[in-house]
Amino acid sequence: MVSVSRDRADLLAAEFVLGSLDRAARRAAARRYEEDRDFADRVDLWAERLFPLTQAMSSELPEDTVWAGIEAEVNGQTAAEAAAQSVPVPRRAFPFALLGWGGTALAAALALFLLTPLSVEPPRRDLVASLEAADSGLAWEMALERTEGRLTLQRRGAWPAAPDQSLELWLISAEGRVRSLGLLPPAAEAALALDDQALESLRPGATLAVSREPLGGSPGAGPSGPVILSAGLRLP
Repeated sequence: MVSVSRDRADLLAAEFVLGSLDRAARRAAARRYEEDRDFADRVDLWAERLFPLTQAMSSELPEDTVWAGIEAEVNGQTAAEAAAQSVPVPRRAFPFALLGWGGTALAAALALFLLTPLSVEPPRRDLVASLEAADSGLAWEMALERTEGRLTLQRRGAWPAAPDQSLELWLISAEGRVRSLGLLPPAAEAALALDDQALESLRPGATLAVSREPLGGSPGAGPSGPVILSAGLRLP
């Protein structure tokens, strides 16, 4: 797990997007947004992060008397004078105002979010193996698609088994346990479905091997014929 810290600039950018700053702080943040490219990037990122929250909020504009009161404060009028003069006027919201009307509730949630260390799960990479015999040109490229529960196979070179033979794929776990993953299909590109136990064993340190067997596969719990290719699993 990776702990990600957030500095004051990040918190200020988030509060600016939410509209939870007081007038002086909001004006200062607006100036900083115009002058500080790093801060502007933080603001834009928080706007992108928080915008989906607005989709759960009903669209609602304040009464015209509220707009009149705002204009009164700006123009020095009394609230009564502004209310008497108010008429409905269509208005375009400031970009961040989408979040501002619900800013108080969102700010509380944001505070909890910002004070909680963020855990970032490392990306889970699939495993691959290259089974190759340089002298014959035969090779298999194998990749584990863990979420799909399958192993994809891509063969290069001619099919190296007689009509009365099968090729079987084996998994040797890091602990040395051997199990069959099934018969390899003759197609150049194919996939093998894997059960949960096989998926658990497929990790770095394990080995994949291909053996030549009687038609239908090995009669025993392990390879009965020669192992023609093997390779360890690795992260890409």
